[in-house]
Amino acid sequence: MPYKTGSWGKQAKDRYKKRQLSGELKKRSLDYYHKNKKGEYSIGYIGELEAKNILHTKKIDKKFGYDFVWKNKKIDVKTSIIKKHPKWNTNYWKFLLYHQKGKVDYFLIICKDVGKKTKYIFLIPDKDLPNNNLVINIHKVNKYFRYLFNPTHNI
Repeated sequence: MPYKTGSWGKQAKDRYKKRQLSGELKKRSLDYYHKNKKGEYSIGYIGELEAKNILHTKKIDKKFGYDFVWKNKKIDVKTSIIKKHPKWNTNYWKFLLYHQKGKVDYFLIICKDVGKKTKYIFLIPDKDLPNNNLVINIHKVNKYFRYLFNPTHNI
């Protein structure tokens, strides 16, 4: 069934603006967008808050494809909780990078343990990541130690 005239596009945007100006639409807090059904904050949002405190900078609007500008570099924050691979019986962190790959200068990778405590923070240049996914195995984490984050280090 085709869309009714005016149900999308410019007319829909105009209707939305009218509803917003009239007060019909209430602004929702950030909590609304970043909490799951259990009322807990998402792991990505927790990582972004942690990065904001570490980098001492303000969050950038998500429409640009990155989270922060730090020392004139575009930084995207990726956070993961350790998982156990069912087949190989090993622990790992997995990060999906494909939306931001090529659009940022660095990825701030935050690895958390099961209790959501930060275990490692890496600042990895985009050019050093050949794939759209990053998997860090607990047994090969020392391979990434050269990227350990140090806020005083020049990038």
